[in-house]
Amino acid sequence: FLLHEARMRAAAAGVEIEFVEHDMRSFVRPCSFDVVLSLGNSFGYFDDSDDDRRVLSAIHDNLAPSGWVIIDMTCKEREARTARDHVSDLPDGAVCVRRNRPVDDWTRQEHEWLLIRGCVVQRFEFALRLYSGSELKQLLLETGFVDPVLYGDFDGRPFAGHVNRLVAVARKG
Repeated sequence: FLLHEARMRAAAAGVEIEFVEHDMRSFVRPCSFDVVLSLGNSFGYFDDSDDDRRVLSAIHDNLAPSGWVIIDMTCKEREARTARDHVSDLPDGAVCVRRNRPVDDWTRQEHEWLLIRGCVVQRFEFALRLYSGSELKQLLLETGFVDPVLYGDFDGRPFAGHVNRLVAVARKG
């Protein structure tokens, strides 16, 4: 769905983009990219933590020499501080109930989202691996990246105290 939506928006904007649908653990196009972005919690969805390592290794292999990776995700530090259920009113009148529950000694978080439109309820479930800043930094180093720097949001604030996000920036070694 999202690739279709992206294709439609690119066409409407008159922009030519190559869209690739592939497993990120094994996508191979060595030394082809200057930057790889993993935004909006798109890292950490695999059940096996070794798969996260495979993803970072593939990113490393696909980056050009001195290329960069930027990972944006929620972090263990924030979730430990703010973990609670959320209820949101959506612009179309629907209501979204989000329940988050840490599991496996805070290594993962299970999510249940209920979308309520009138008498119709849709339920979505997924789990996400939670990383602390130091854990993600170590994983980047172990997969060949150098000089990882952590930020608390896209405004460049340091990763400390009451952060909103975990934004990791690292260079290919």
